[in-house]
Amino acid sequence: MARIGGTYGMGANTRFEGNTFAKTGQSRPDFDFVNMGYWYKSTHNNVVVDSILEGGVSLYDYSMDNSGHDPGYPDPYLEYEVYWTLTVDTDPGATVTVKDTNNSTVFSGTANGSGIATAEIRDFKGTGAADVSGEWTTAYYYNNHTVTVSLGGNSDSATVDVDSTKTVVLPVP
Repeated sequence: MARIGGTYGMGANTRFEGNTFAKTGQSRPDFDFVNMGYWYKSTHNNVVVDSILEGGVSLYDYSMDNSGHDPGYPDPYLEYEVYWTLTVDTDPGATVTVKDTNNSTVFSGTANGSGIATAEIRDFKGTGAADVSGEWTTAYYYNNHTVTVSLGGNSDSATVDVDSTKTVVLPVP
């Protein structure tokens, strides 16, 4: 389990990239991949990128801790995000655009001389206060991205569920 912030202080700006997280030994019903916060101490800008999961670990198993919360303090603000690398294999020099489910552009670039463009794409973001429910105030899932490649007036698109590190092959017609 990853513990971000706790009795020792605030947790912020953590980045787990390319790690393997494995659950071993006896199964524990209280196991969560990440546990965040404590009392009134906030934790933010916590990111997991391209991590391998084994033994039943899920990036979406989390717990929020407001143990010892004093009503005289605000609930702690917590933030956690999951990103995956998307590689687009297309024609050299092609313009590559990736849009999320809200039709917001999350990547725009040009494929290199080998026709490759790569981008970190957000899959999940949870934000909010660790209230007594232990649930996110807001939880966003950004799946079903639209990848568009264009070159010389021609273009093609594909929908990609970026829920792991992926490569999409999308030549310009």
